[in-house]
Amino acid sequence: MLFRIVLVFLFPAVILSACASDTATQNSVDSSSVDTSSANVAEKSSYIAFLDRWSEALTRQDFQELKLIYADTVMYYGDNLLSTTIFSRQKSYFQSHQNYRQRIPEIIETGKTPDGNWHVRFSKEVATETGTKTFPSSLIISTSGETWRILAESDDVTDVNKARGIPTPTYNYAPEEVTLEGVLEEGKSFDTKTNGDPKSNGTFSYFVVWPDRPIAMNADLDSGVKENVEETNIDRFELIGKNRVLATMQNKRVRVTGKFFHSDDEHNRTIVWMVVTKIVVVD
Repeated sequence: MLFRIVLVFLFPAVILSACASDTATQNSVDSSSVDTSSANVAEKSSYIAFLDRWSEALTRQDFQELKLIYADTVMYYGDNLLSTTIFSRQKSYFQSHQNYRQRIPEIIETGKTPDGNWHVRFSKEVATETGTKTFPSSLIISTSGETWRILAESDDVTDVNKARGIPTPTYNYAPEEVTLEGVLEEGKSFDTKTNGDPKSNGTFSYFVVWPDRPIAMNADLDSGVKENVEETNIDRFELIGKNRVLATMQNKRVRVTGKFFHSDDEHNRTIVWMVVTKIVVVD
């Protein structure tokens, strides 16, 4: 009888010991999984904060901060550009959109690239004087410790067009005459020649066209004009024409014909500009 009692007590003890062993093993795996997940969550939290920092820097037009955000070379809407070129284009854009605001209302998808960088797709909300628009956008960002950098920036429309092999509209500088369509907008700038004349505060209007798609310019070094270099991803260009006529076409779709010239000094508001020979409003 005693032998049976001992067996009765020993059998539960063996079961409890085995269960304890399984539990310990299971807890060990779970602990490792939690640690990995926590690291992932922490990294995601860090890059979300980085995206907010990027948006705020653009909203403030803080180029000292943006220098710390972009890598030295960036795949920018399909073109491999120096960050200094990107900043030049952004400054040109902000001259006519001084009330620019950006925020990211939604993260759509995230994932790691094979080399360990983060590919983030999100909706980007942009507010300017002409209204608020939302664009499906994407960034590839890298991290080294606490330092994040933008390696690539694009949007879904550009990516789809490039995937379809749709070529970028490319034009030549003057004397060739070209025709294209886009939306005409008014910009504001400050003329340093007036030294801030109290009567005008040194501000004046100019007009730009936003083509349907970013355009590019062929280099024309044989012309003897050193500025006539190759340019890509031009999203807007200034018009030189009769301002009274251009003013009647604000925020309208136009078909404009003229000759392109490259920016040659600080008084040009865009990378390239056009001398208008003909312009009409189109539906």
